[in-house]
Amino acid sequence: MHPSLRSISDTITIADLQKAWKEAKPYASDVRNFVAGGGRYLGVCLGAFLAGHSPGLGLIPKGDNVVREIDQKGAQVDDEEDTTIQTDWTFSTGDKRGKTEKRRWLYFQDGAAFRLSSKSSAKVLGRYSNNGDVAAILSPFGEGWVANVGPHPEADETWCKSNSDDPLQTTRSMRLIKGADEEAEIKNPEGVRNDIGRDLVQALLSASKSKSGSTVP
Repeated sequence: MHPSLRSISDTITIADLQKAWKEAKPYASDVRNFVAGGGRYLGVCLGAFLAGHSPGLGLIPKGDNVVREIDQKGAQVDDEEDTTIQTDWTFSTGDKRGKTEKRRWLYFQDGAAFRLSSKSSAKVLGRYSNNGDVAAILSPFGEGWVANVGPHPEADETWCKSNSDDPLQTTRSMRLIKGADEEAEIKNPEGVRNDIGRDLVQALLSASKSKSGSTVP
């Protein structure tokens, strides 16, 4: 990865979309060319917003849009605070492949939802439990693949609890989006599990097209 792209990936976690796009825009062609040539793009939360069209990298199918879940009708969460949210996740890989687990809790902070057109080539990986909005998708882009998710399936226990004796935990649990000095008091009701995050990454890395042109796995 180009060194400047690494700095962008670090920056977007604490910037709003407009600011992040200003940083990413000079490298948009490089990113698109990389993915189109057979690469992979994983967009989590703000990274998923950046995969959209206006503004954004244009990596999701034409006609699809990225929106804020907190603004949608029936959303379980309607503010920007760090919290957890329930999702219905359909596993694409491993022993759980094809199984949908309902109302799984994931870390969430003003994450994305996806509005898909009737002709979208995106495969739905997960939905928000309360209103059925699409929470995660996998879609082709040229010869490459793009996975986007609104919540944070990669979040571990360091995101959910503070520990003043552990600098990493303290840093992870700070409300960086707001730039505040308070620590997050987030609890995941089912405990921290990594199976959804692992499935998302494995689905992206193993993605291919069937003879009919549909997305697999």
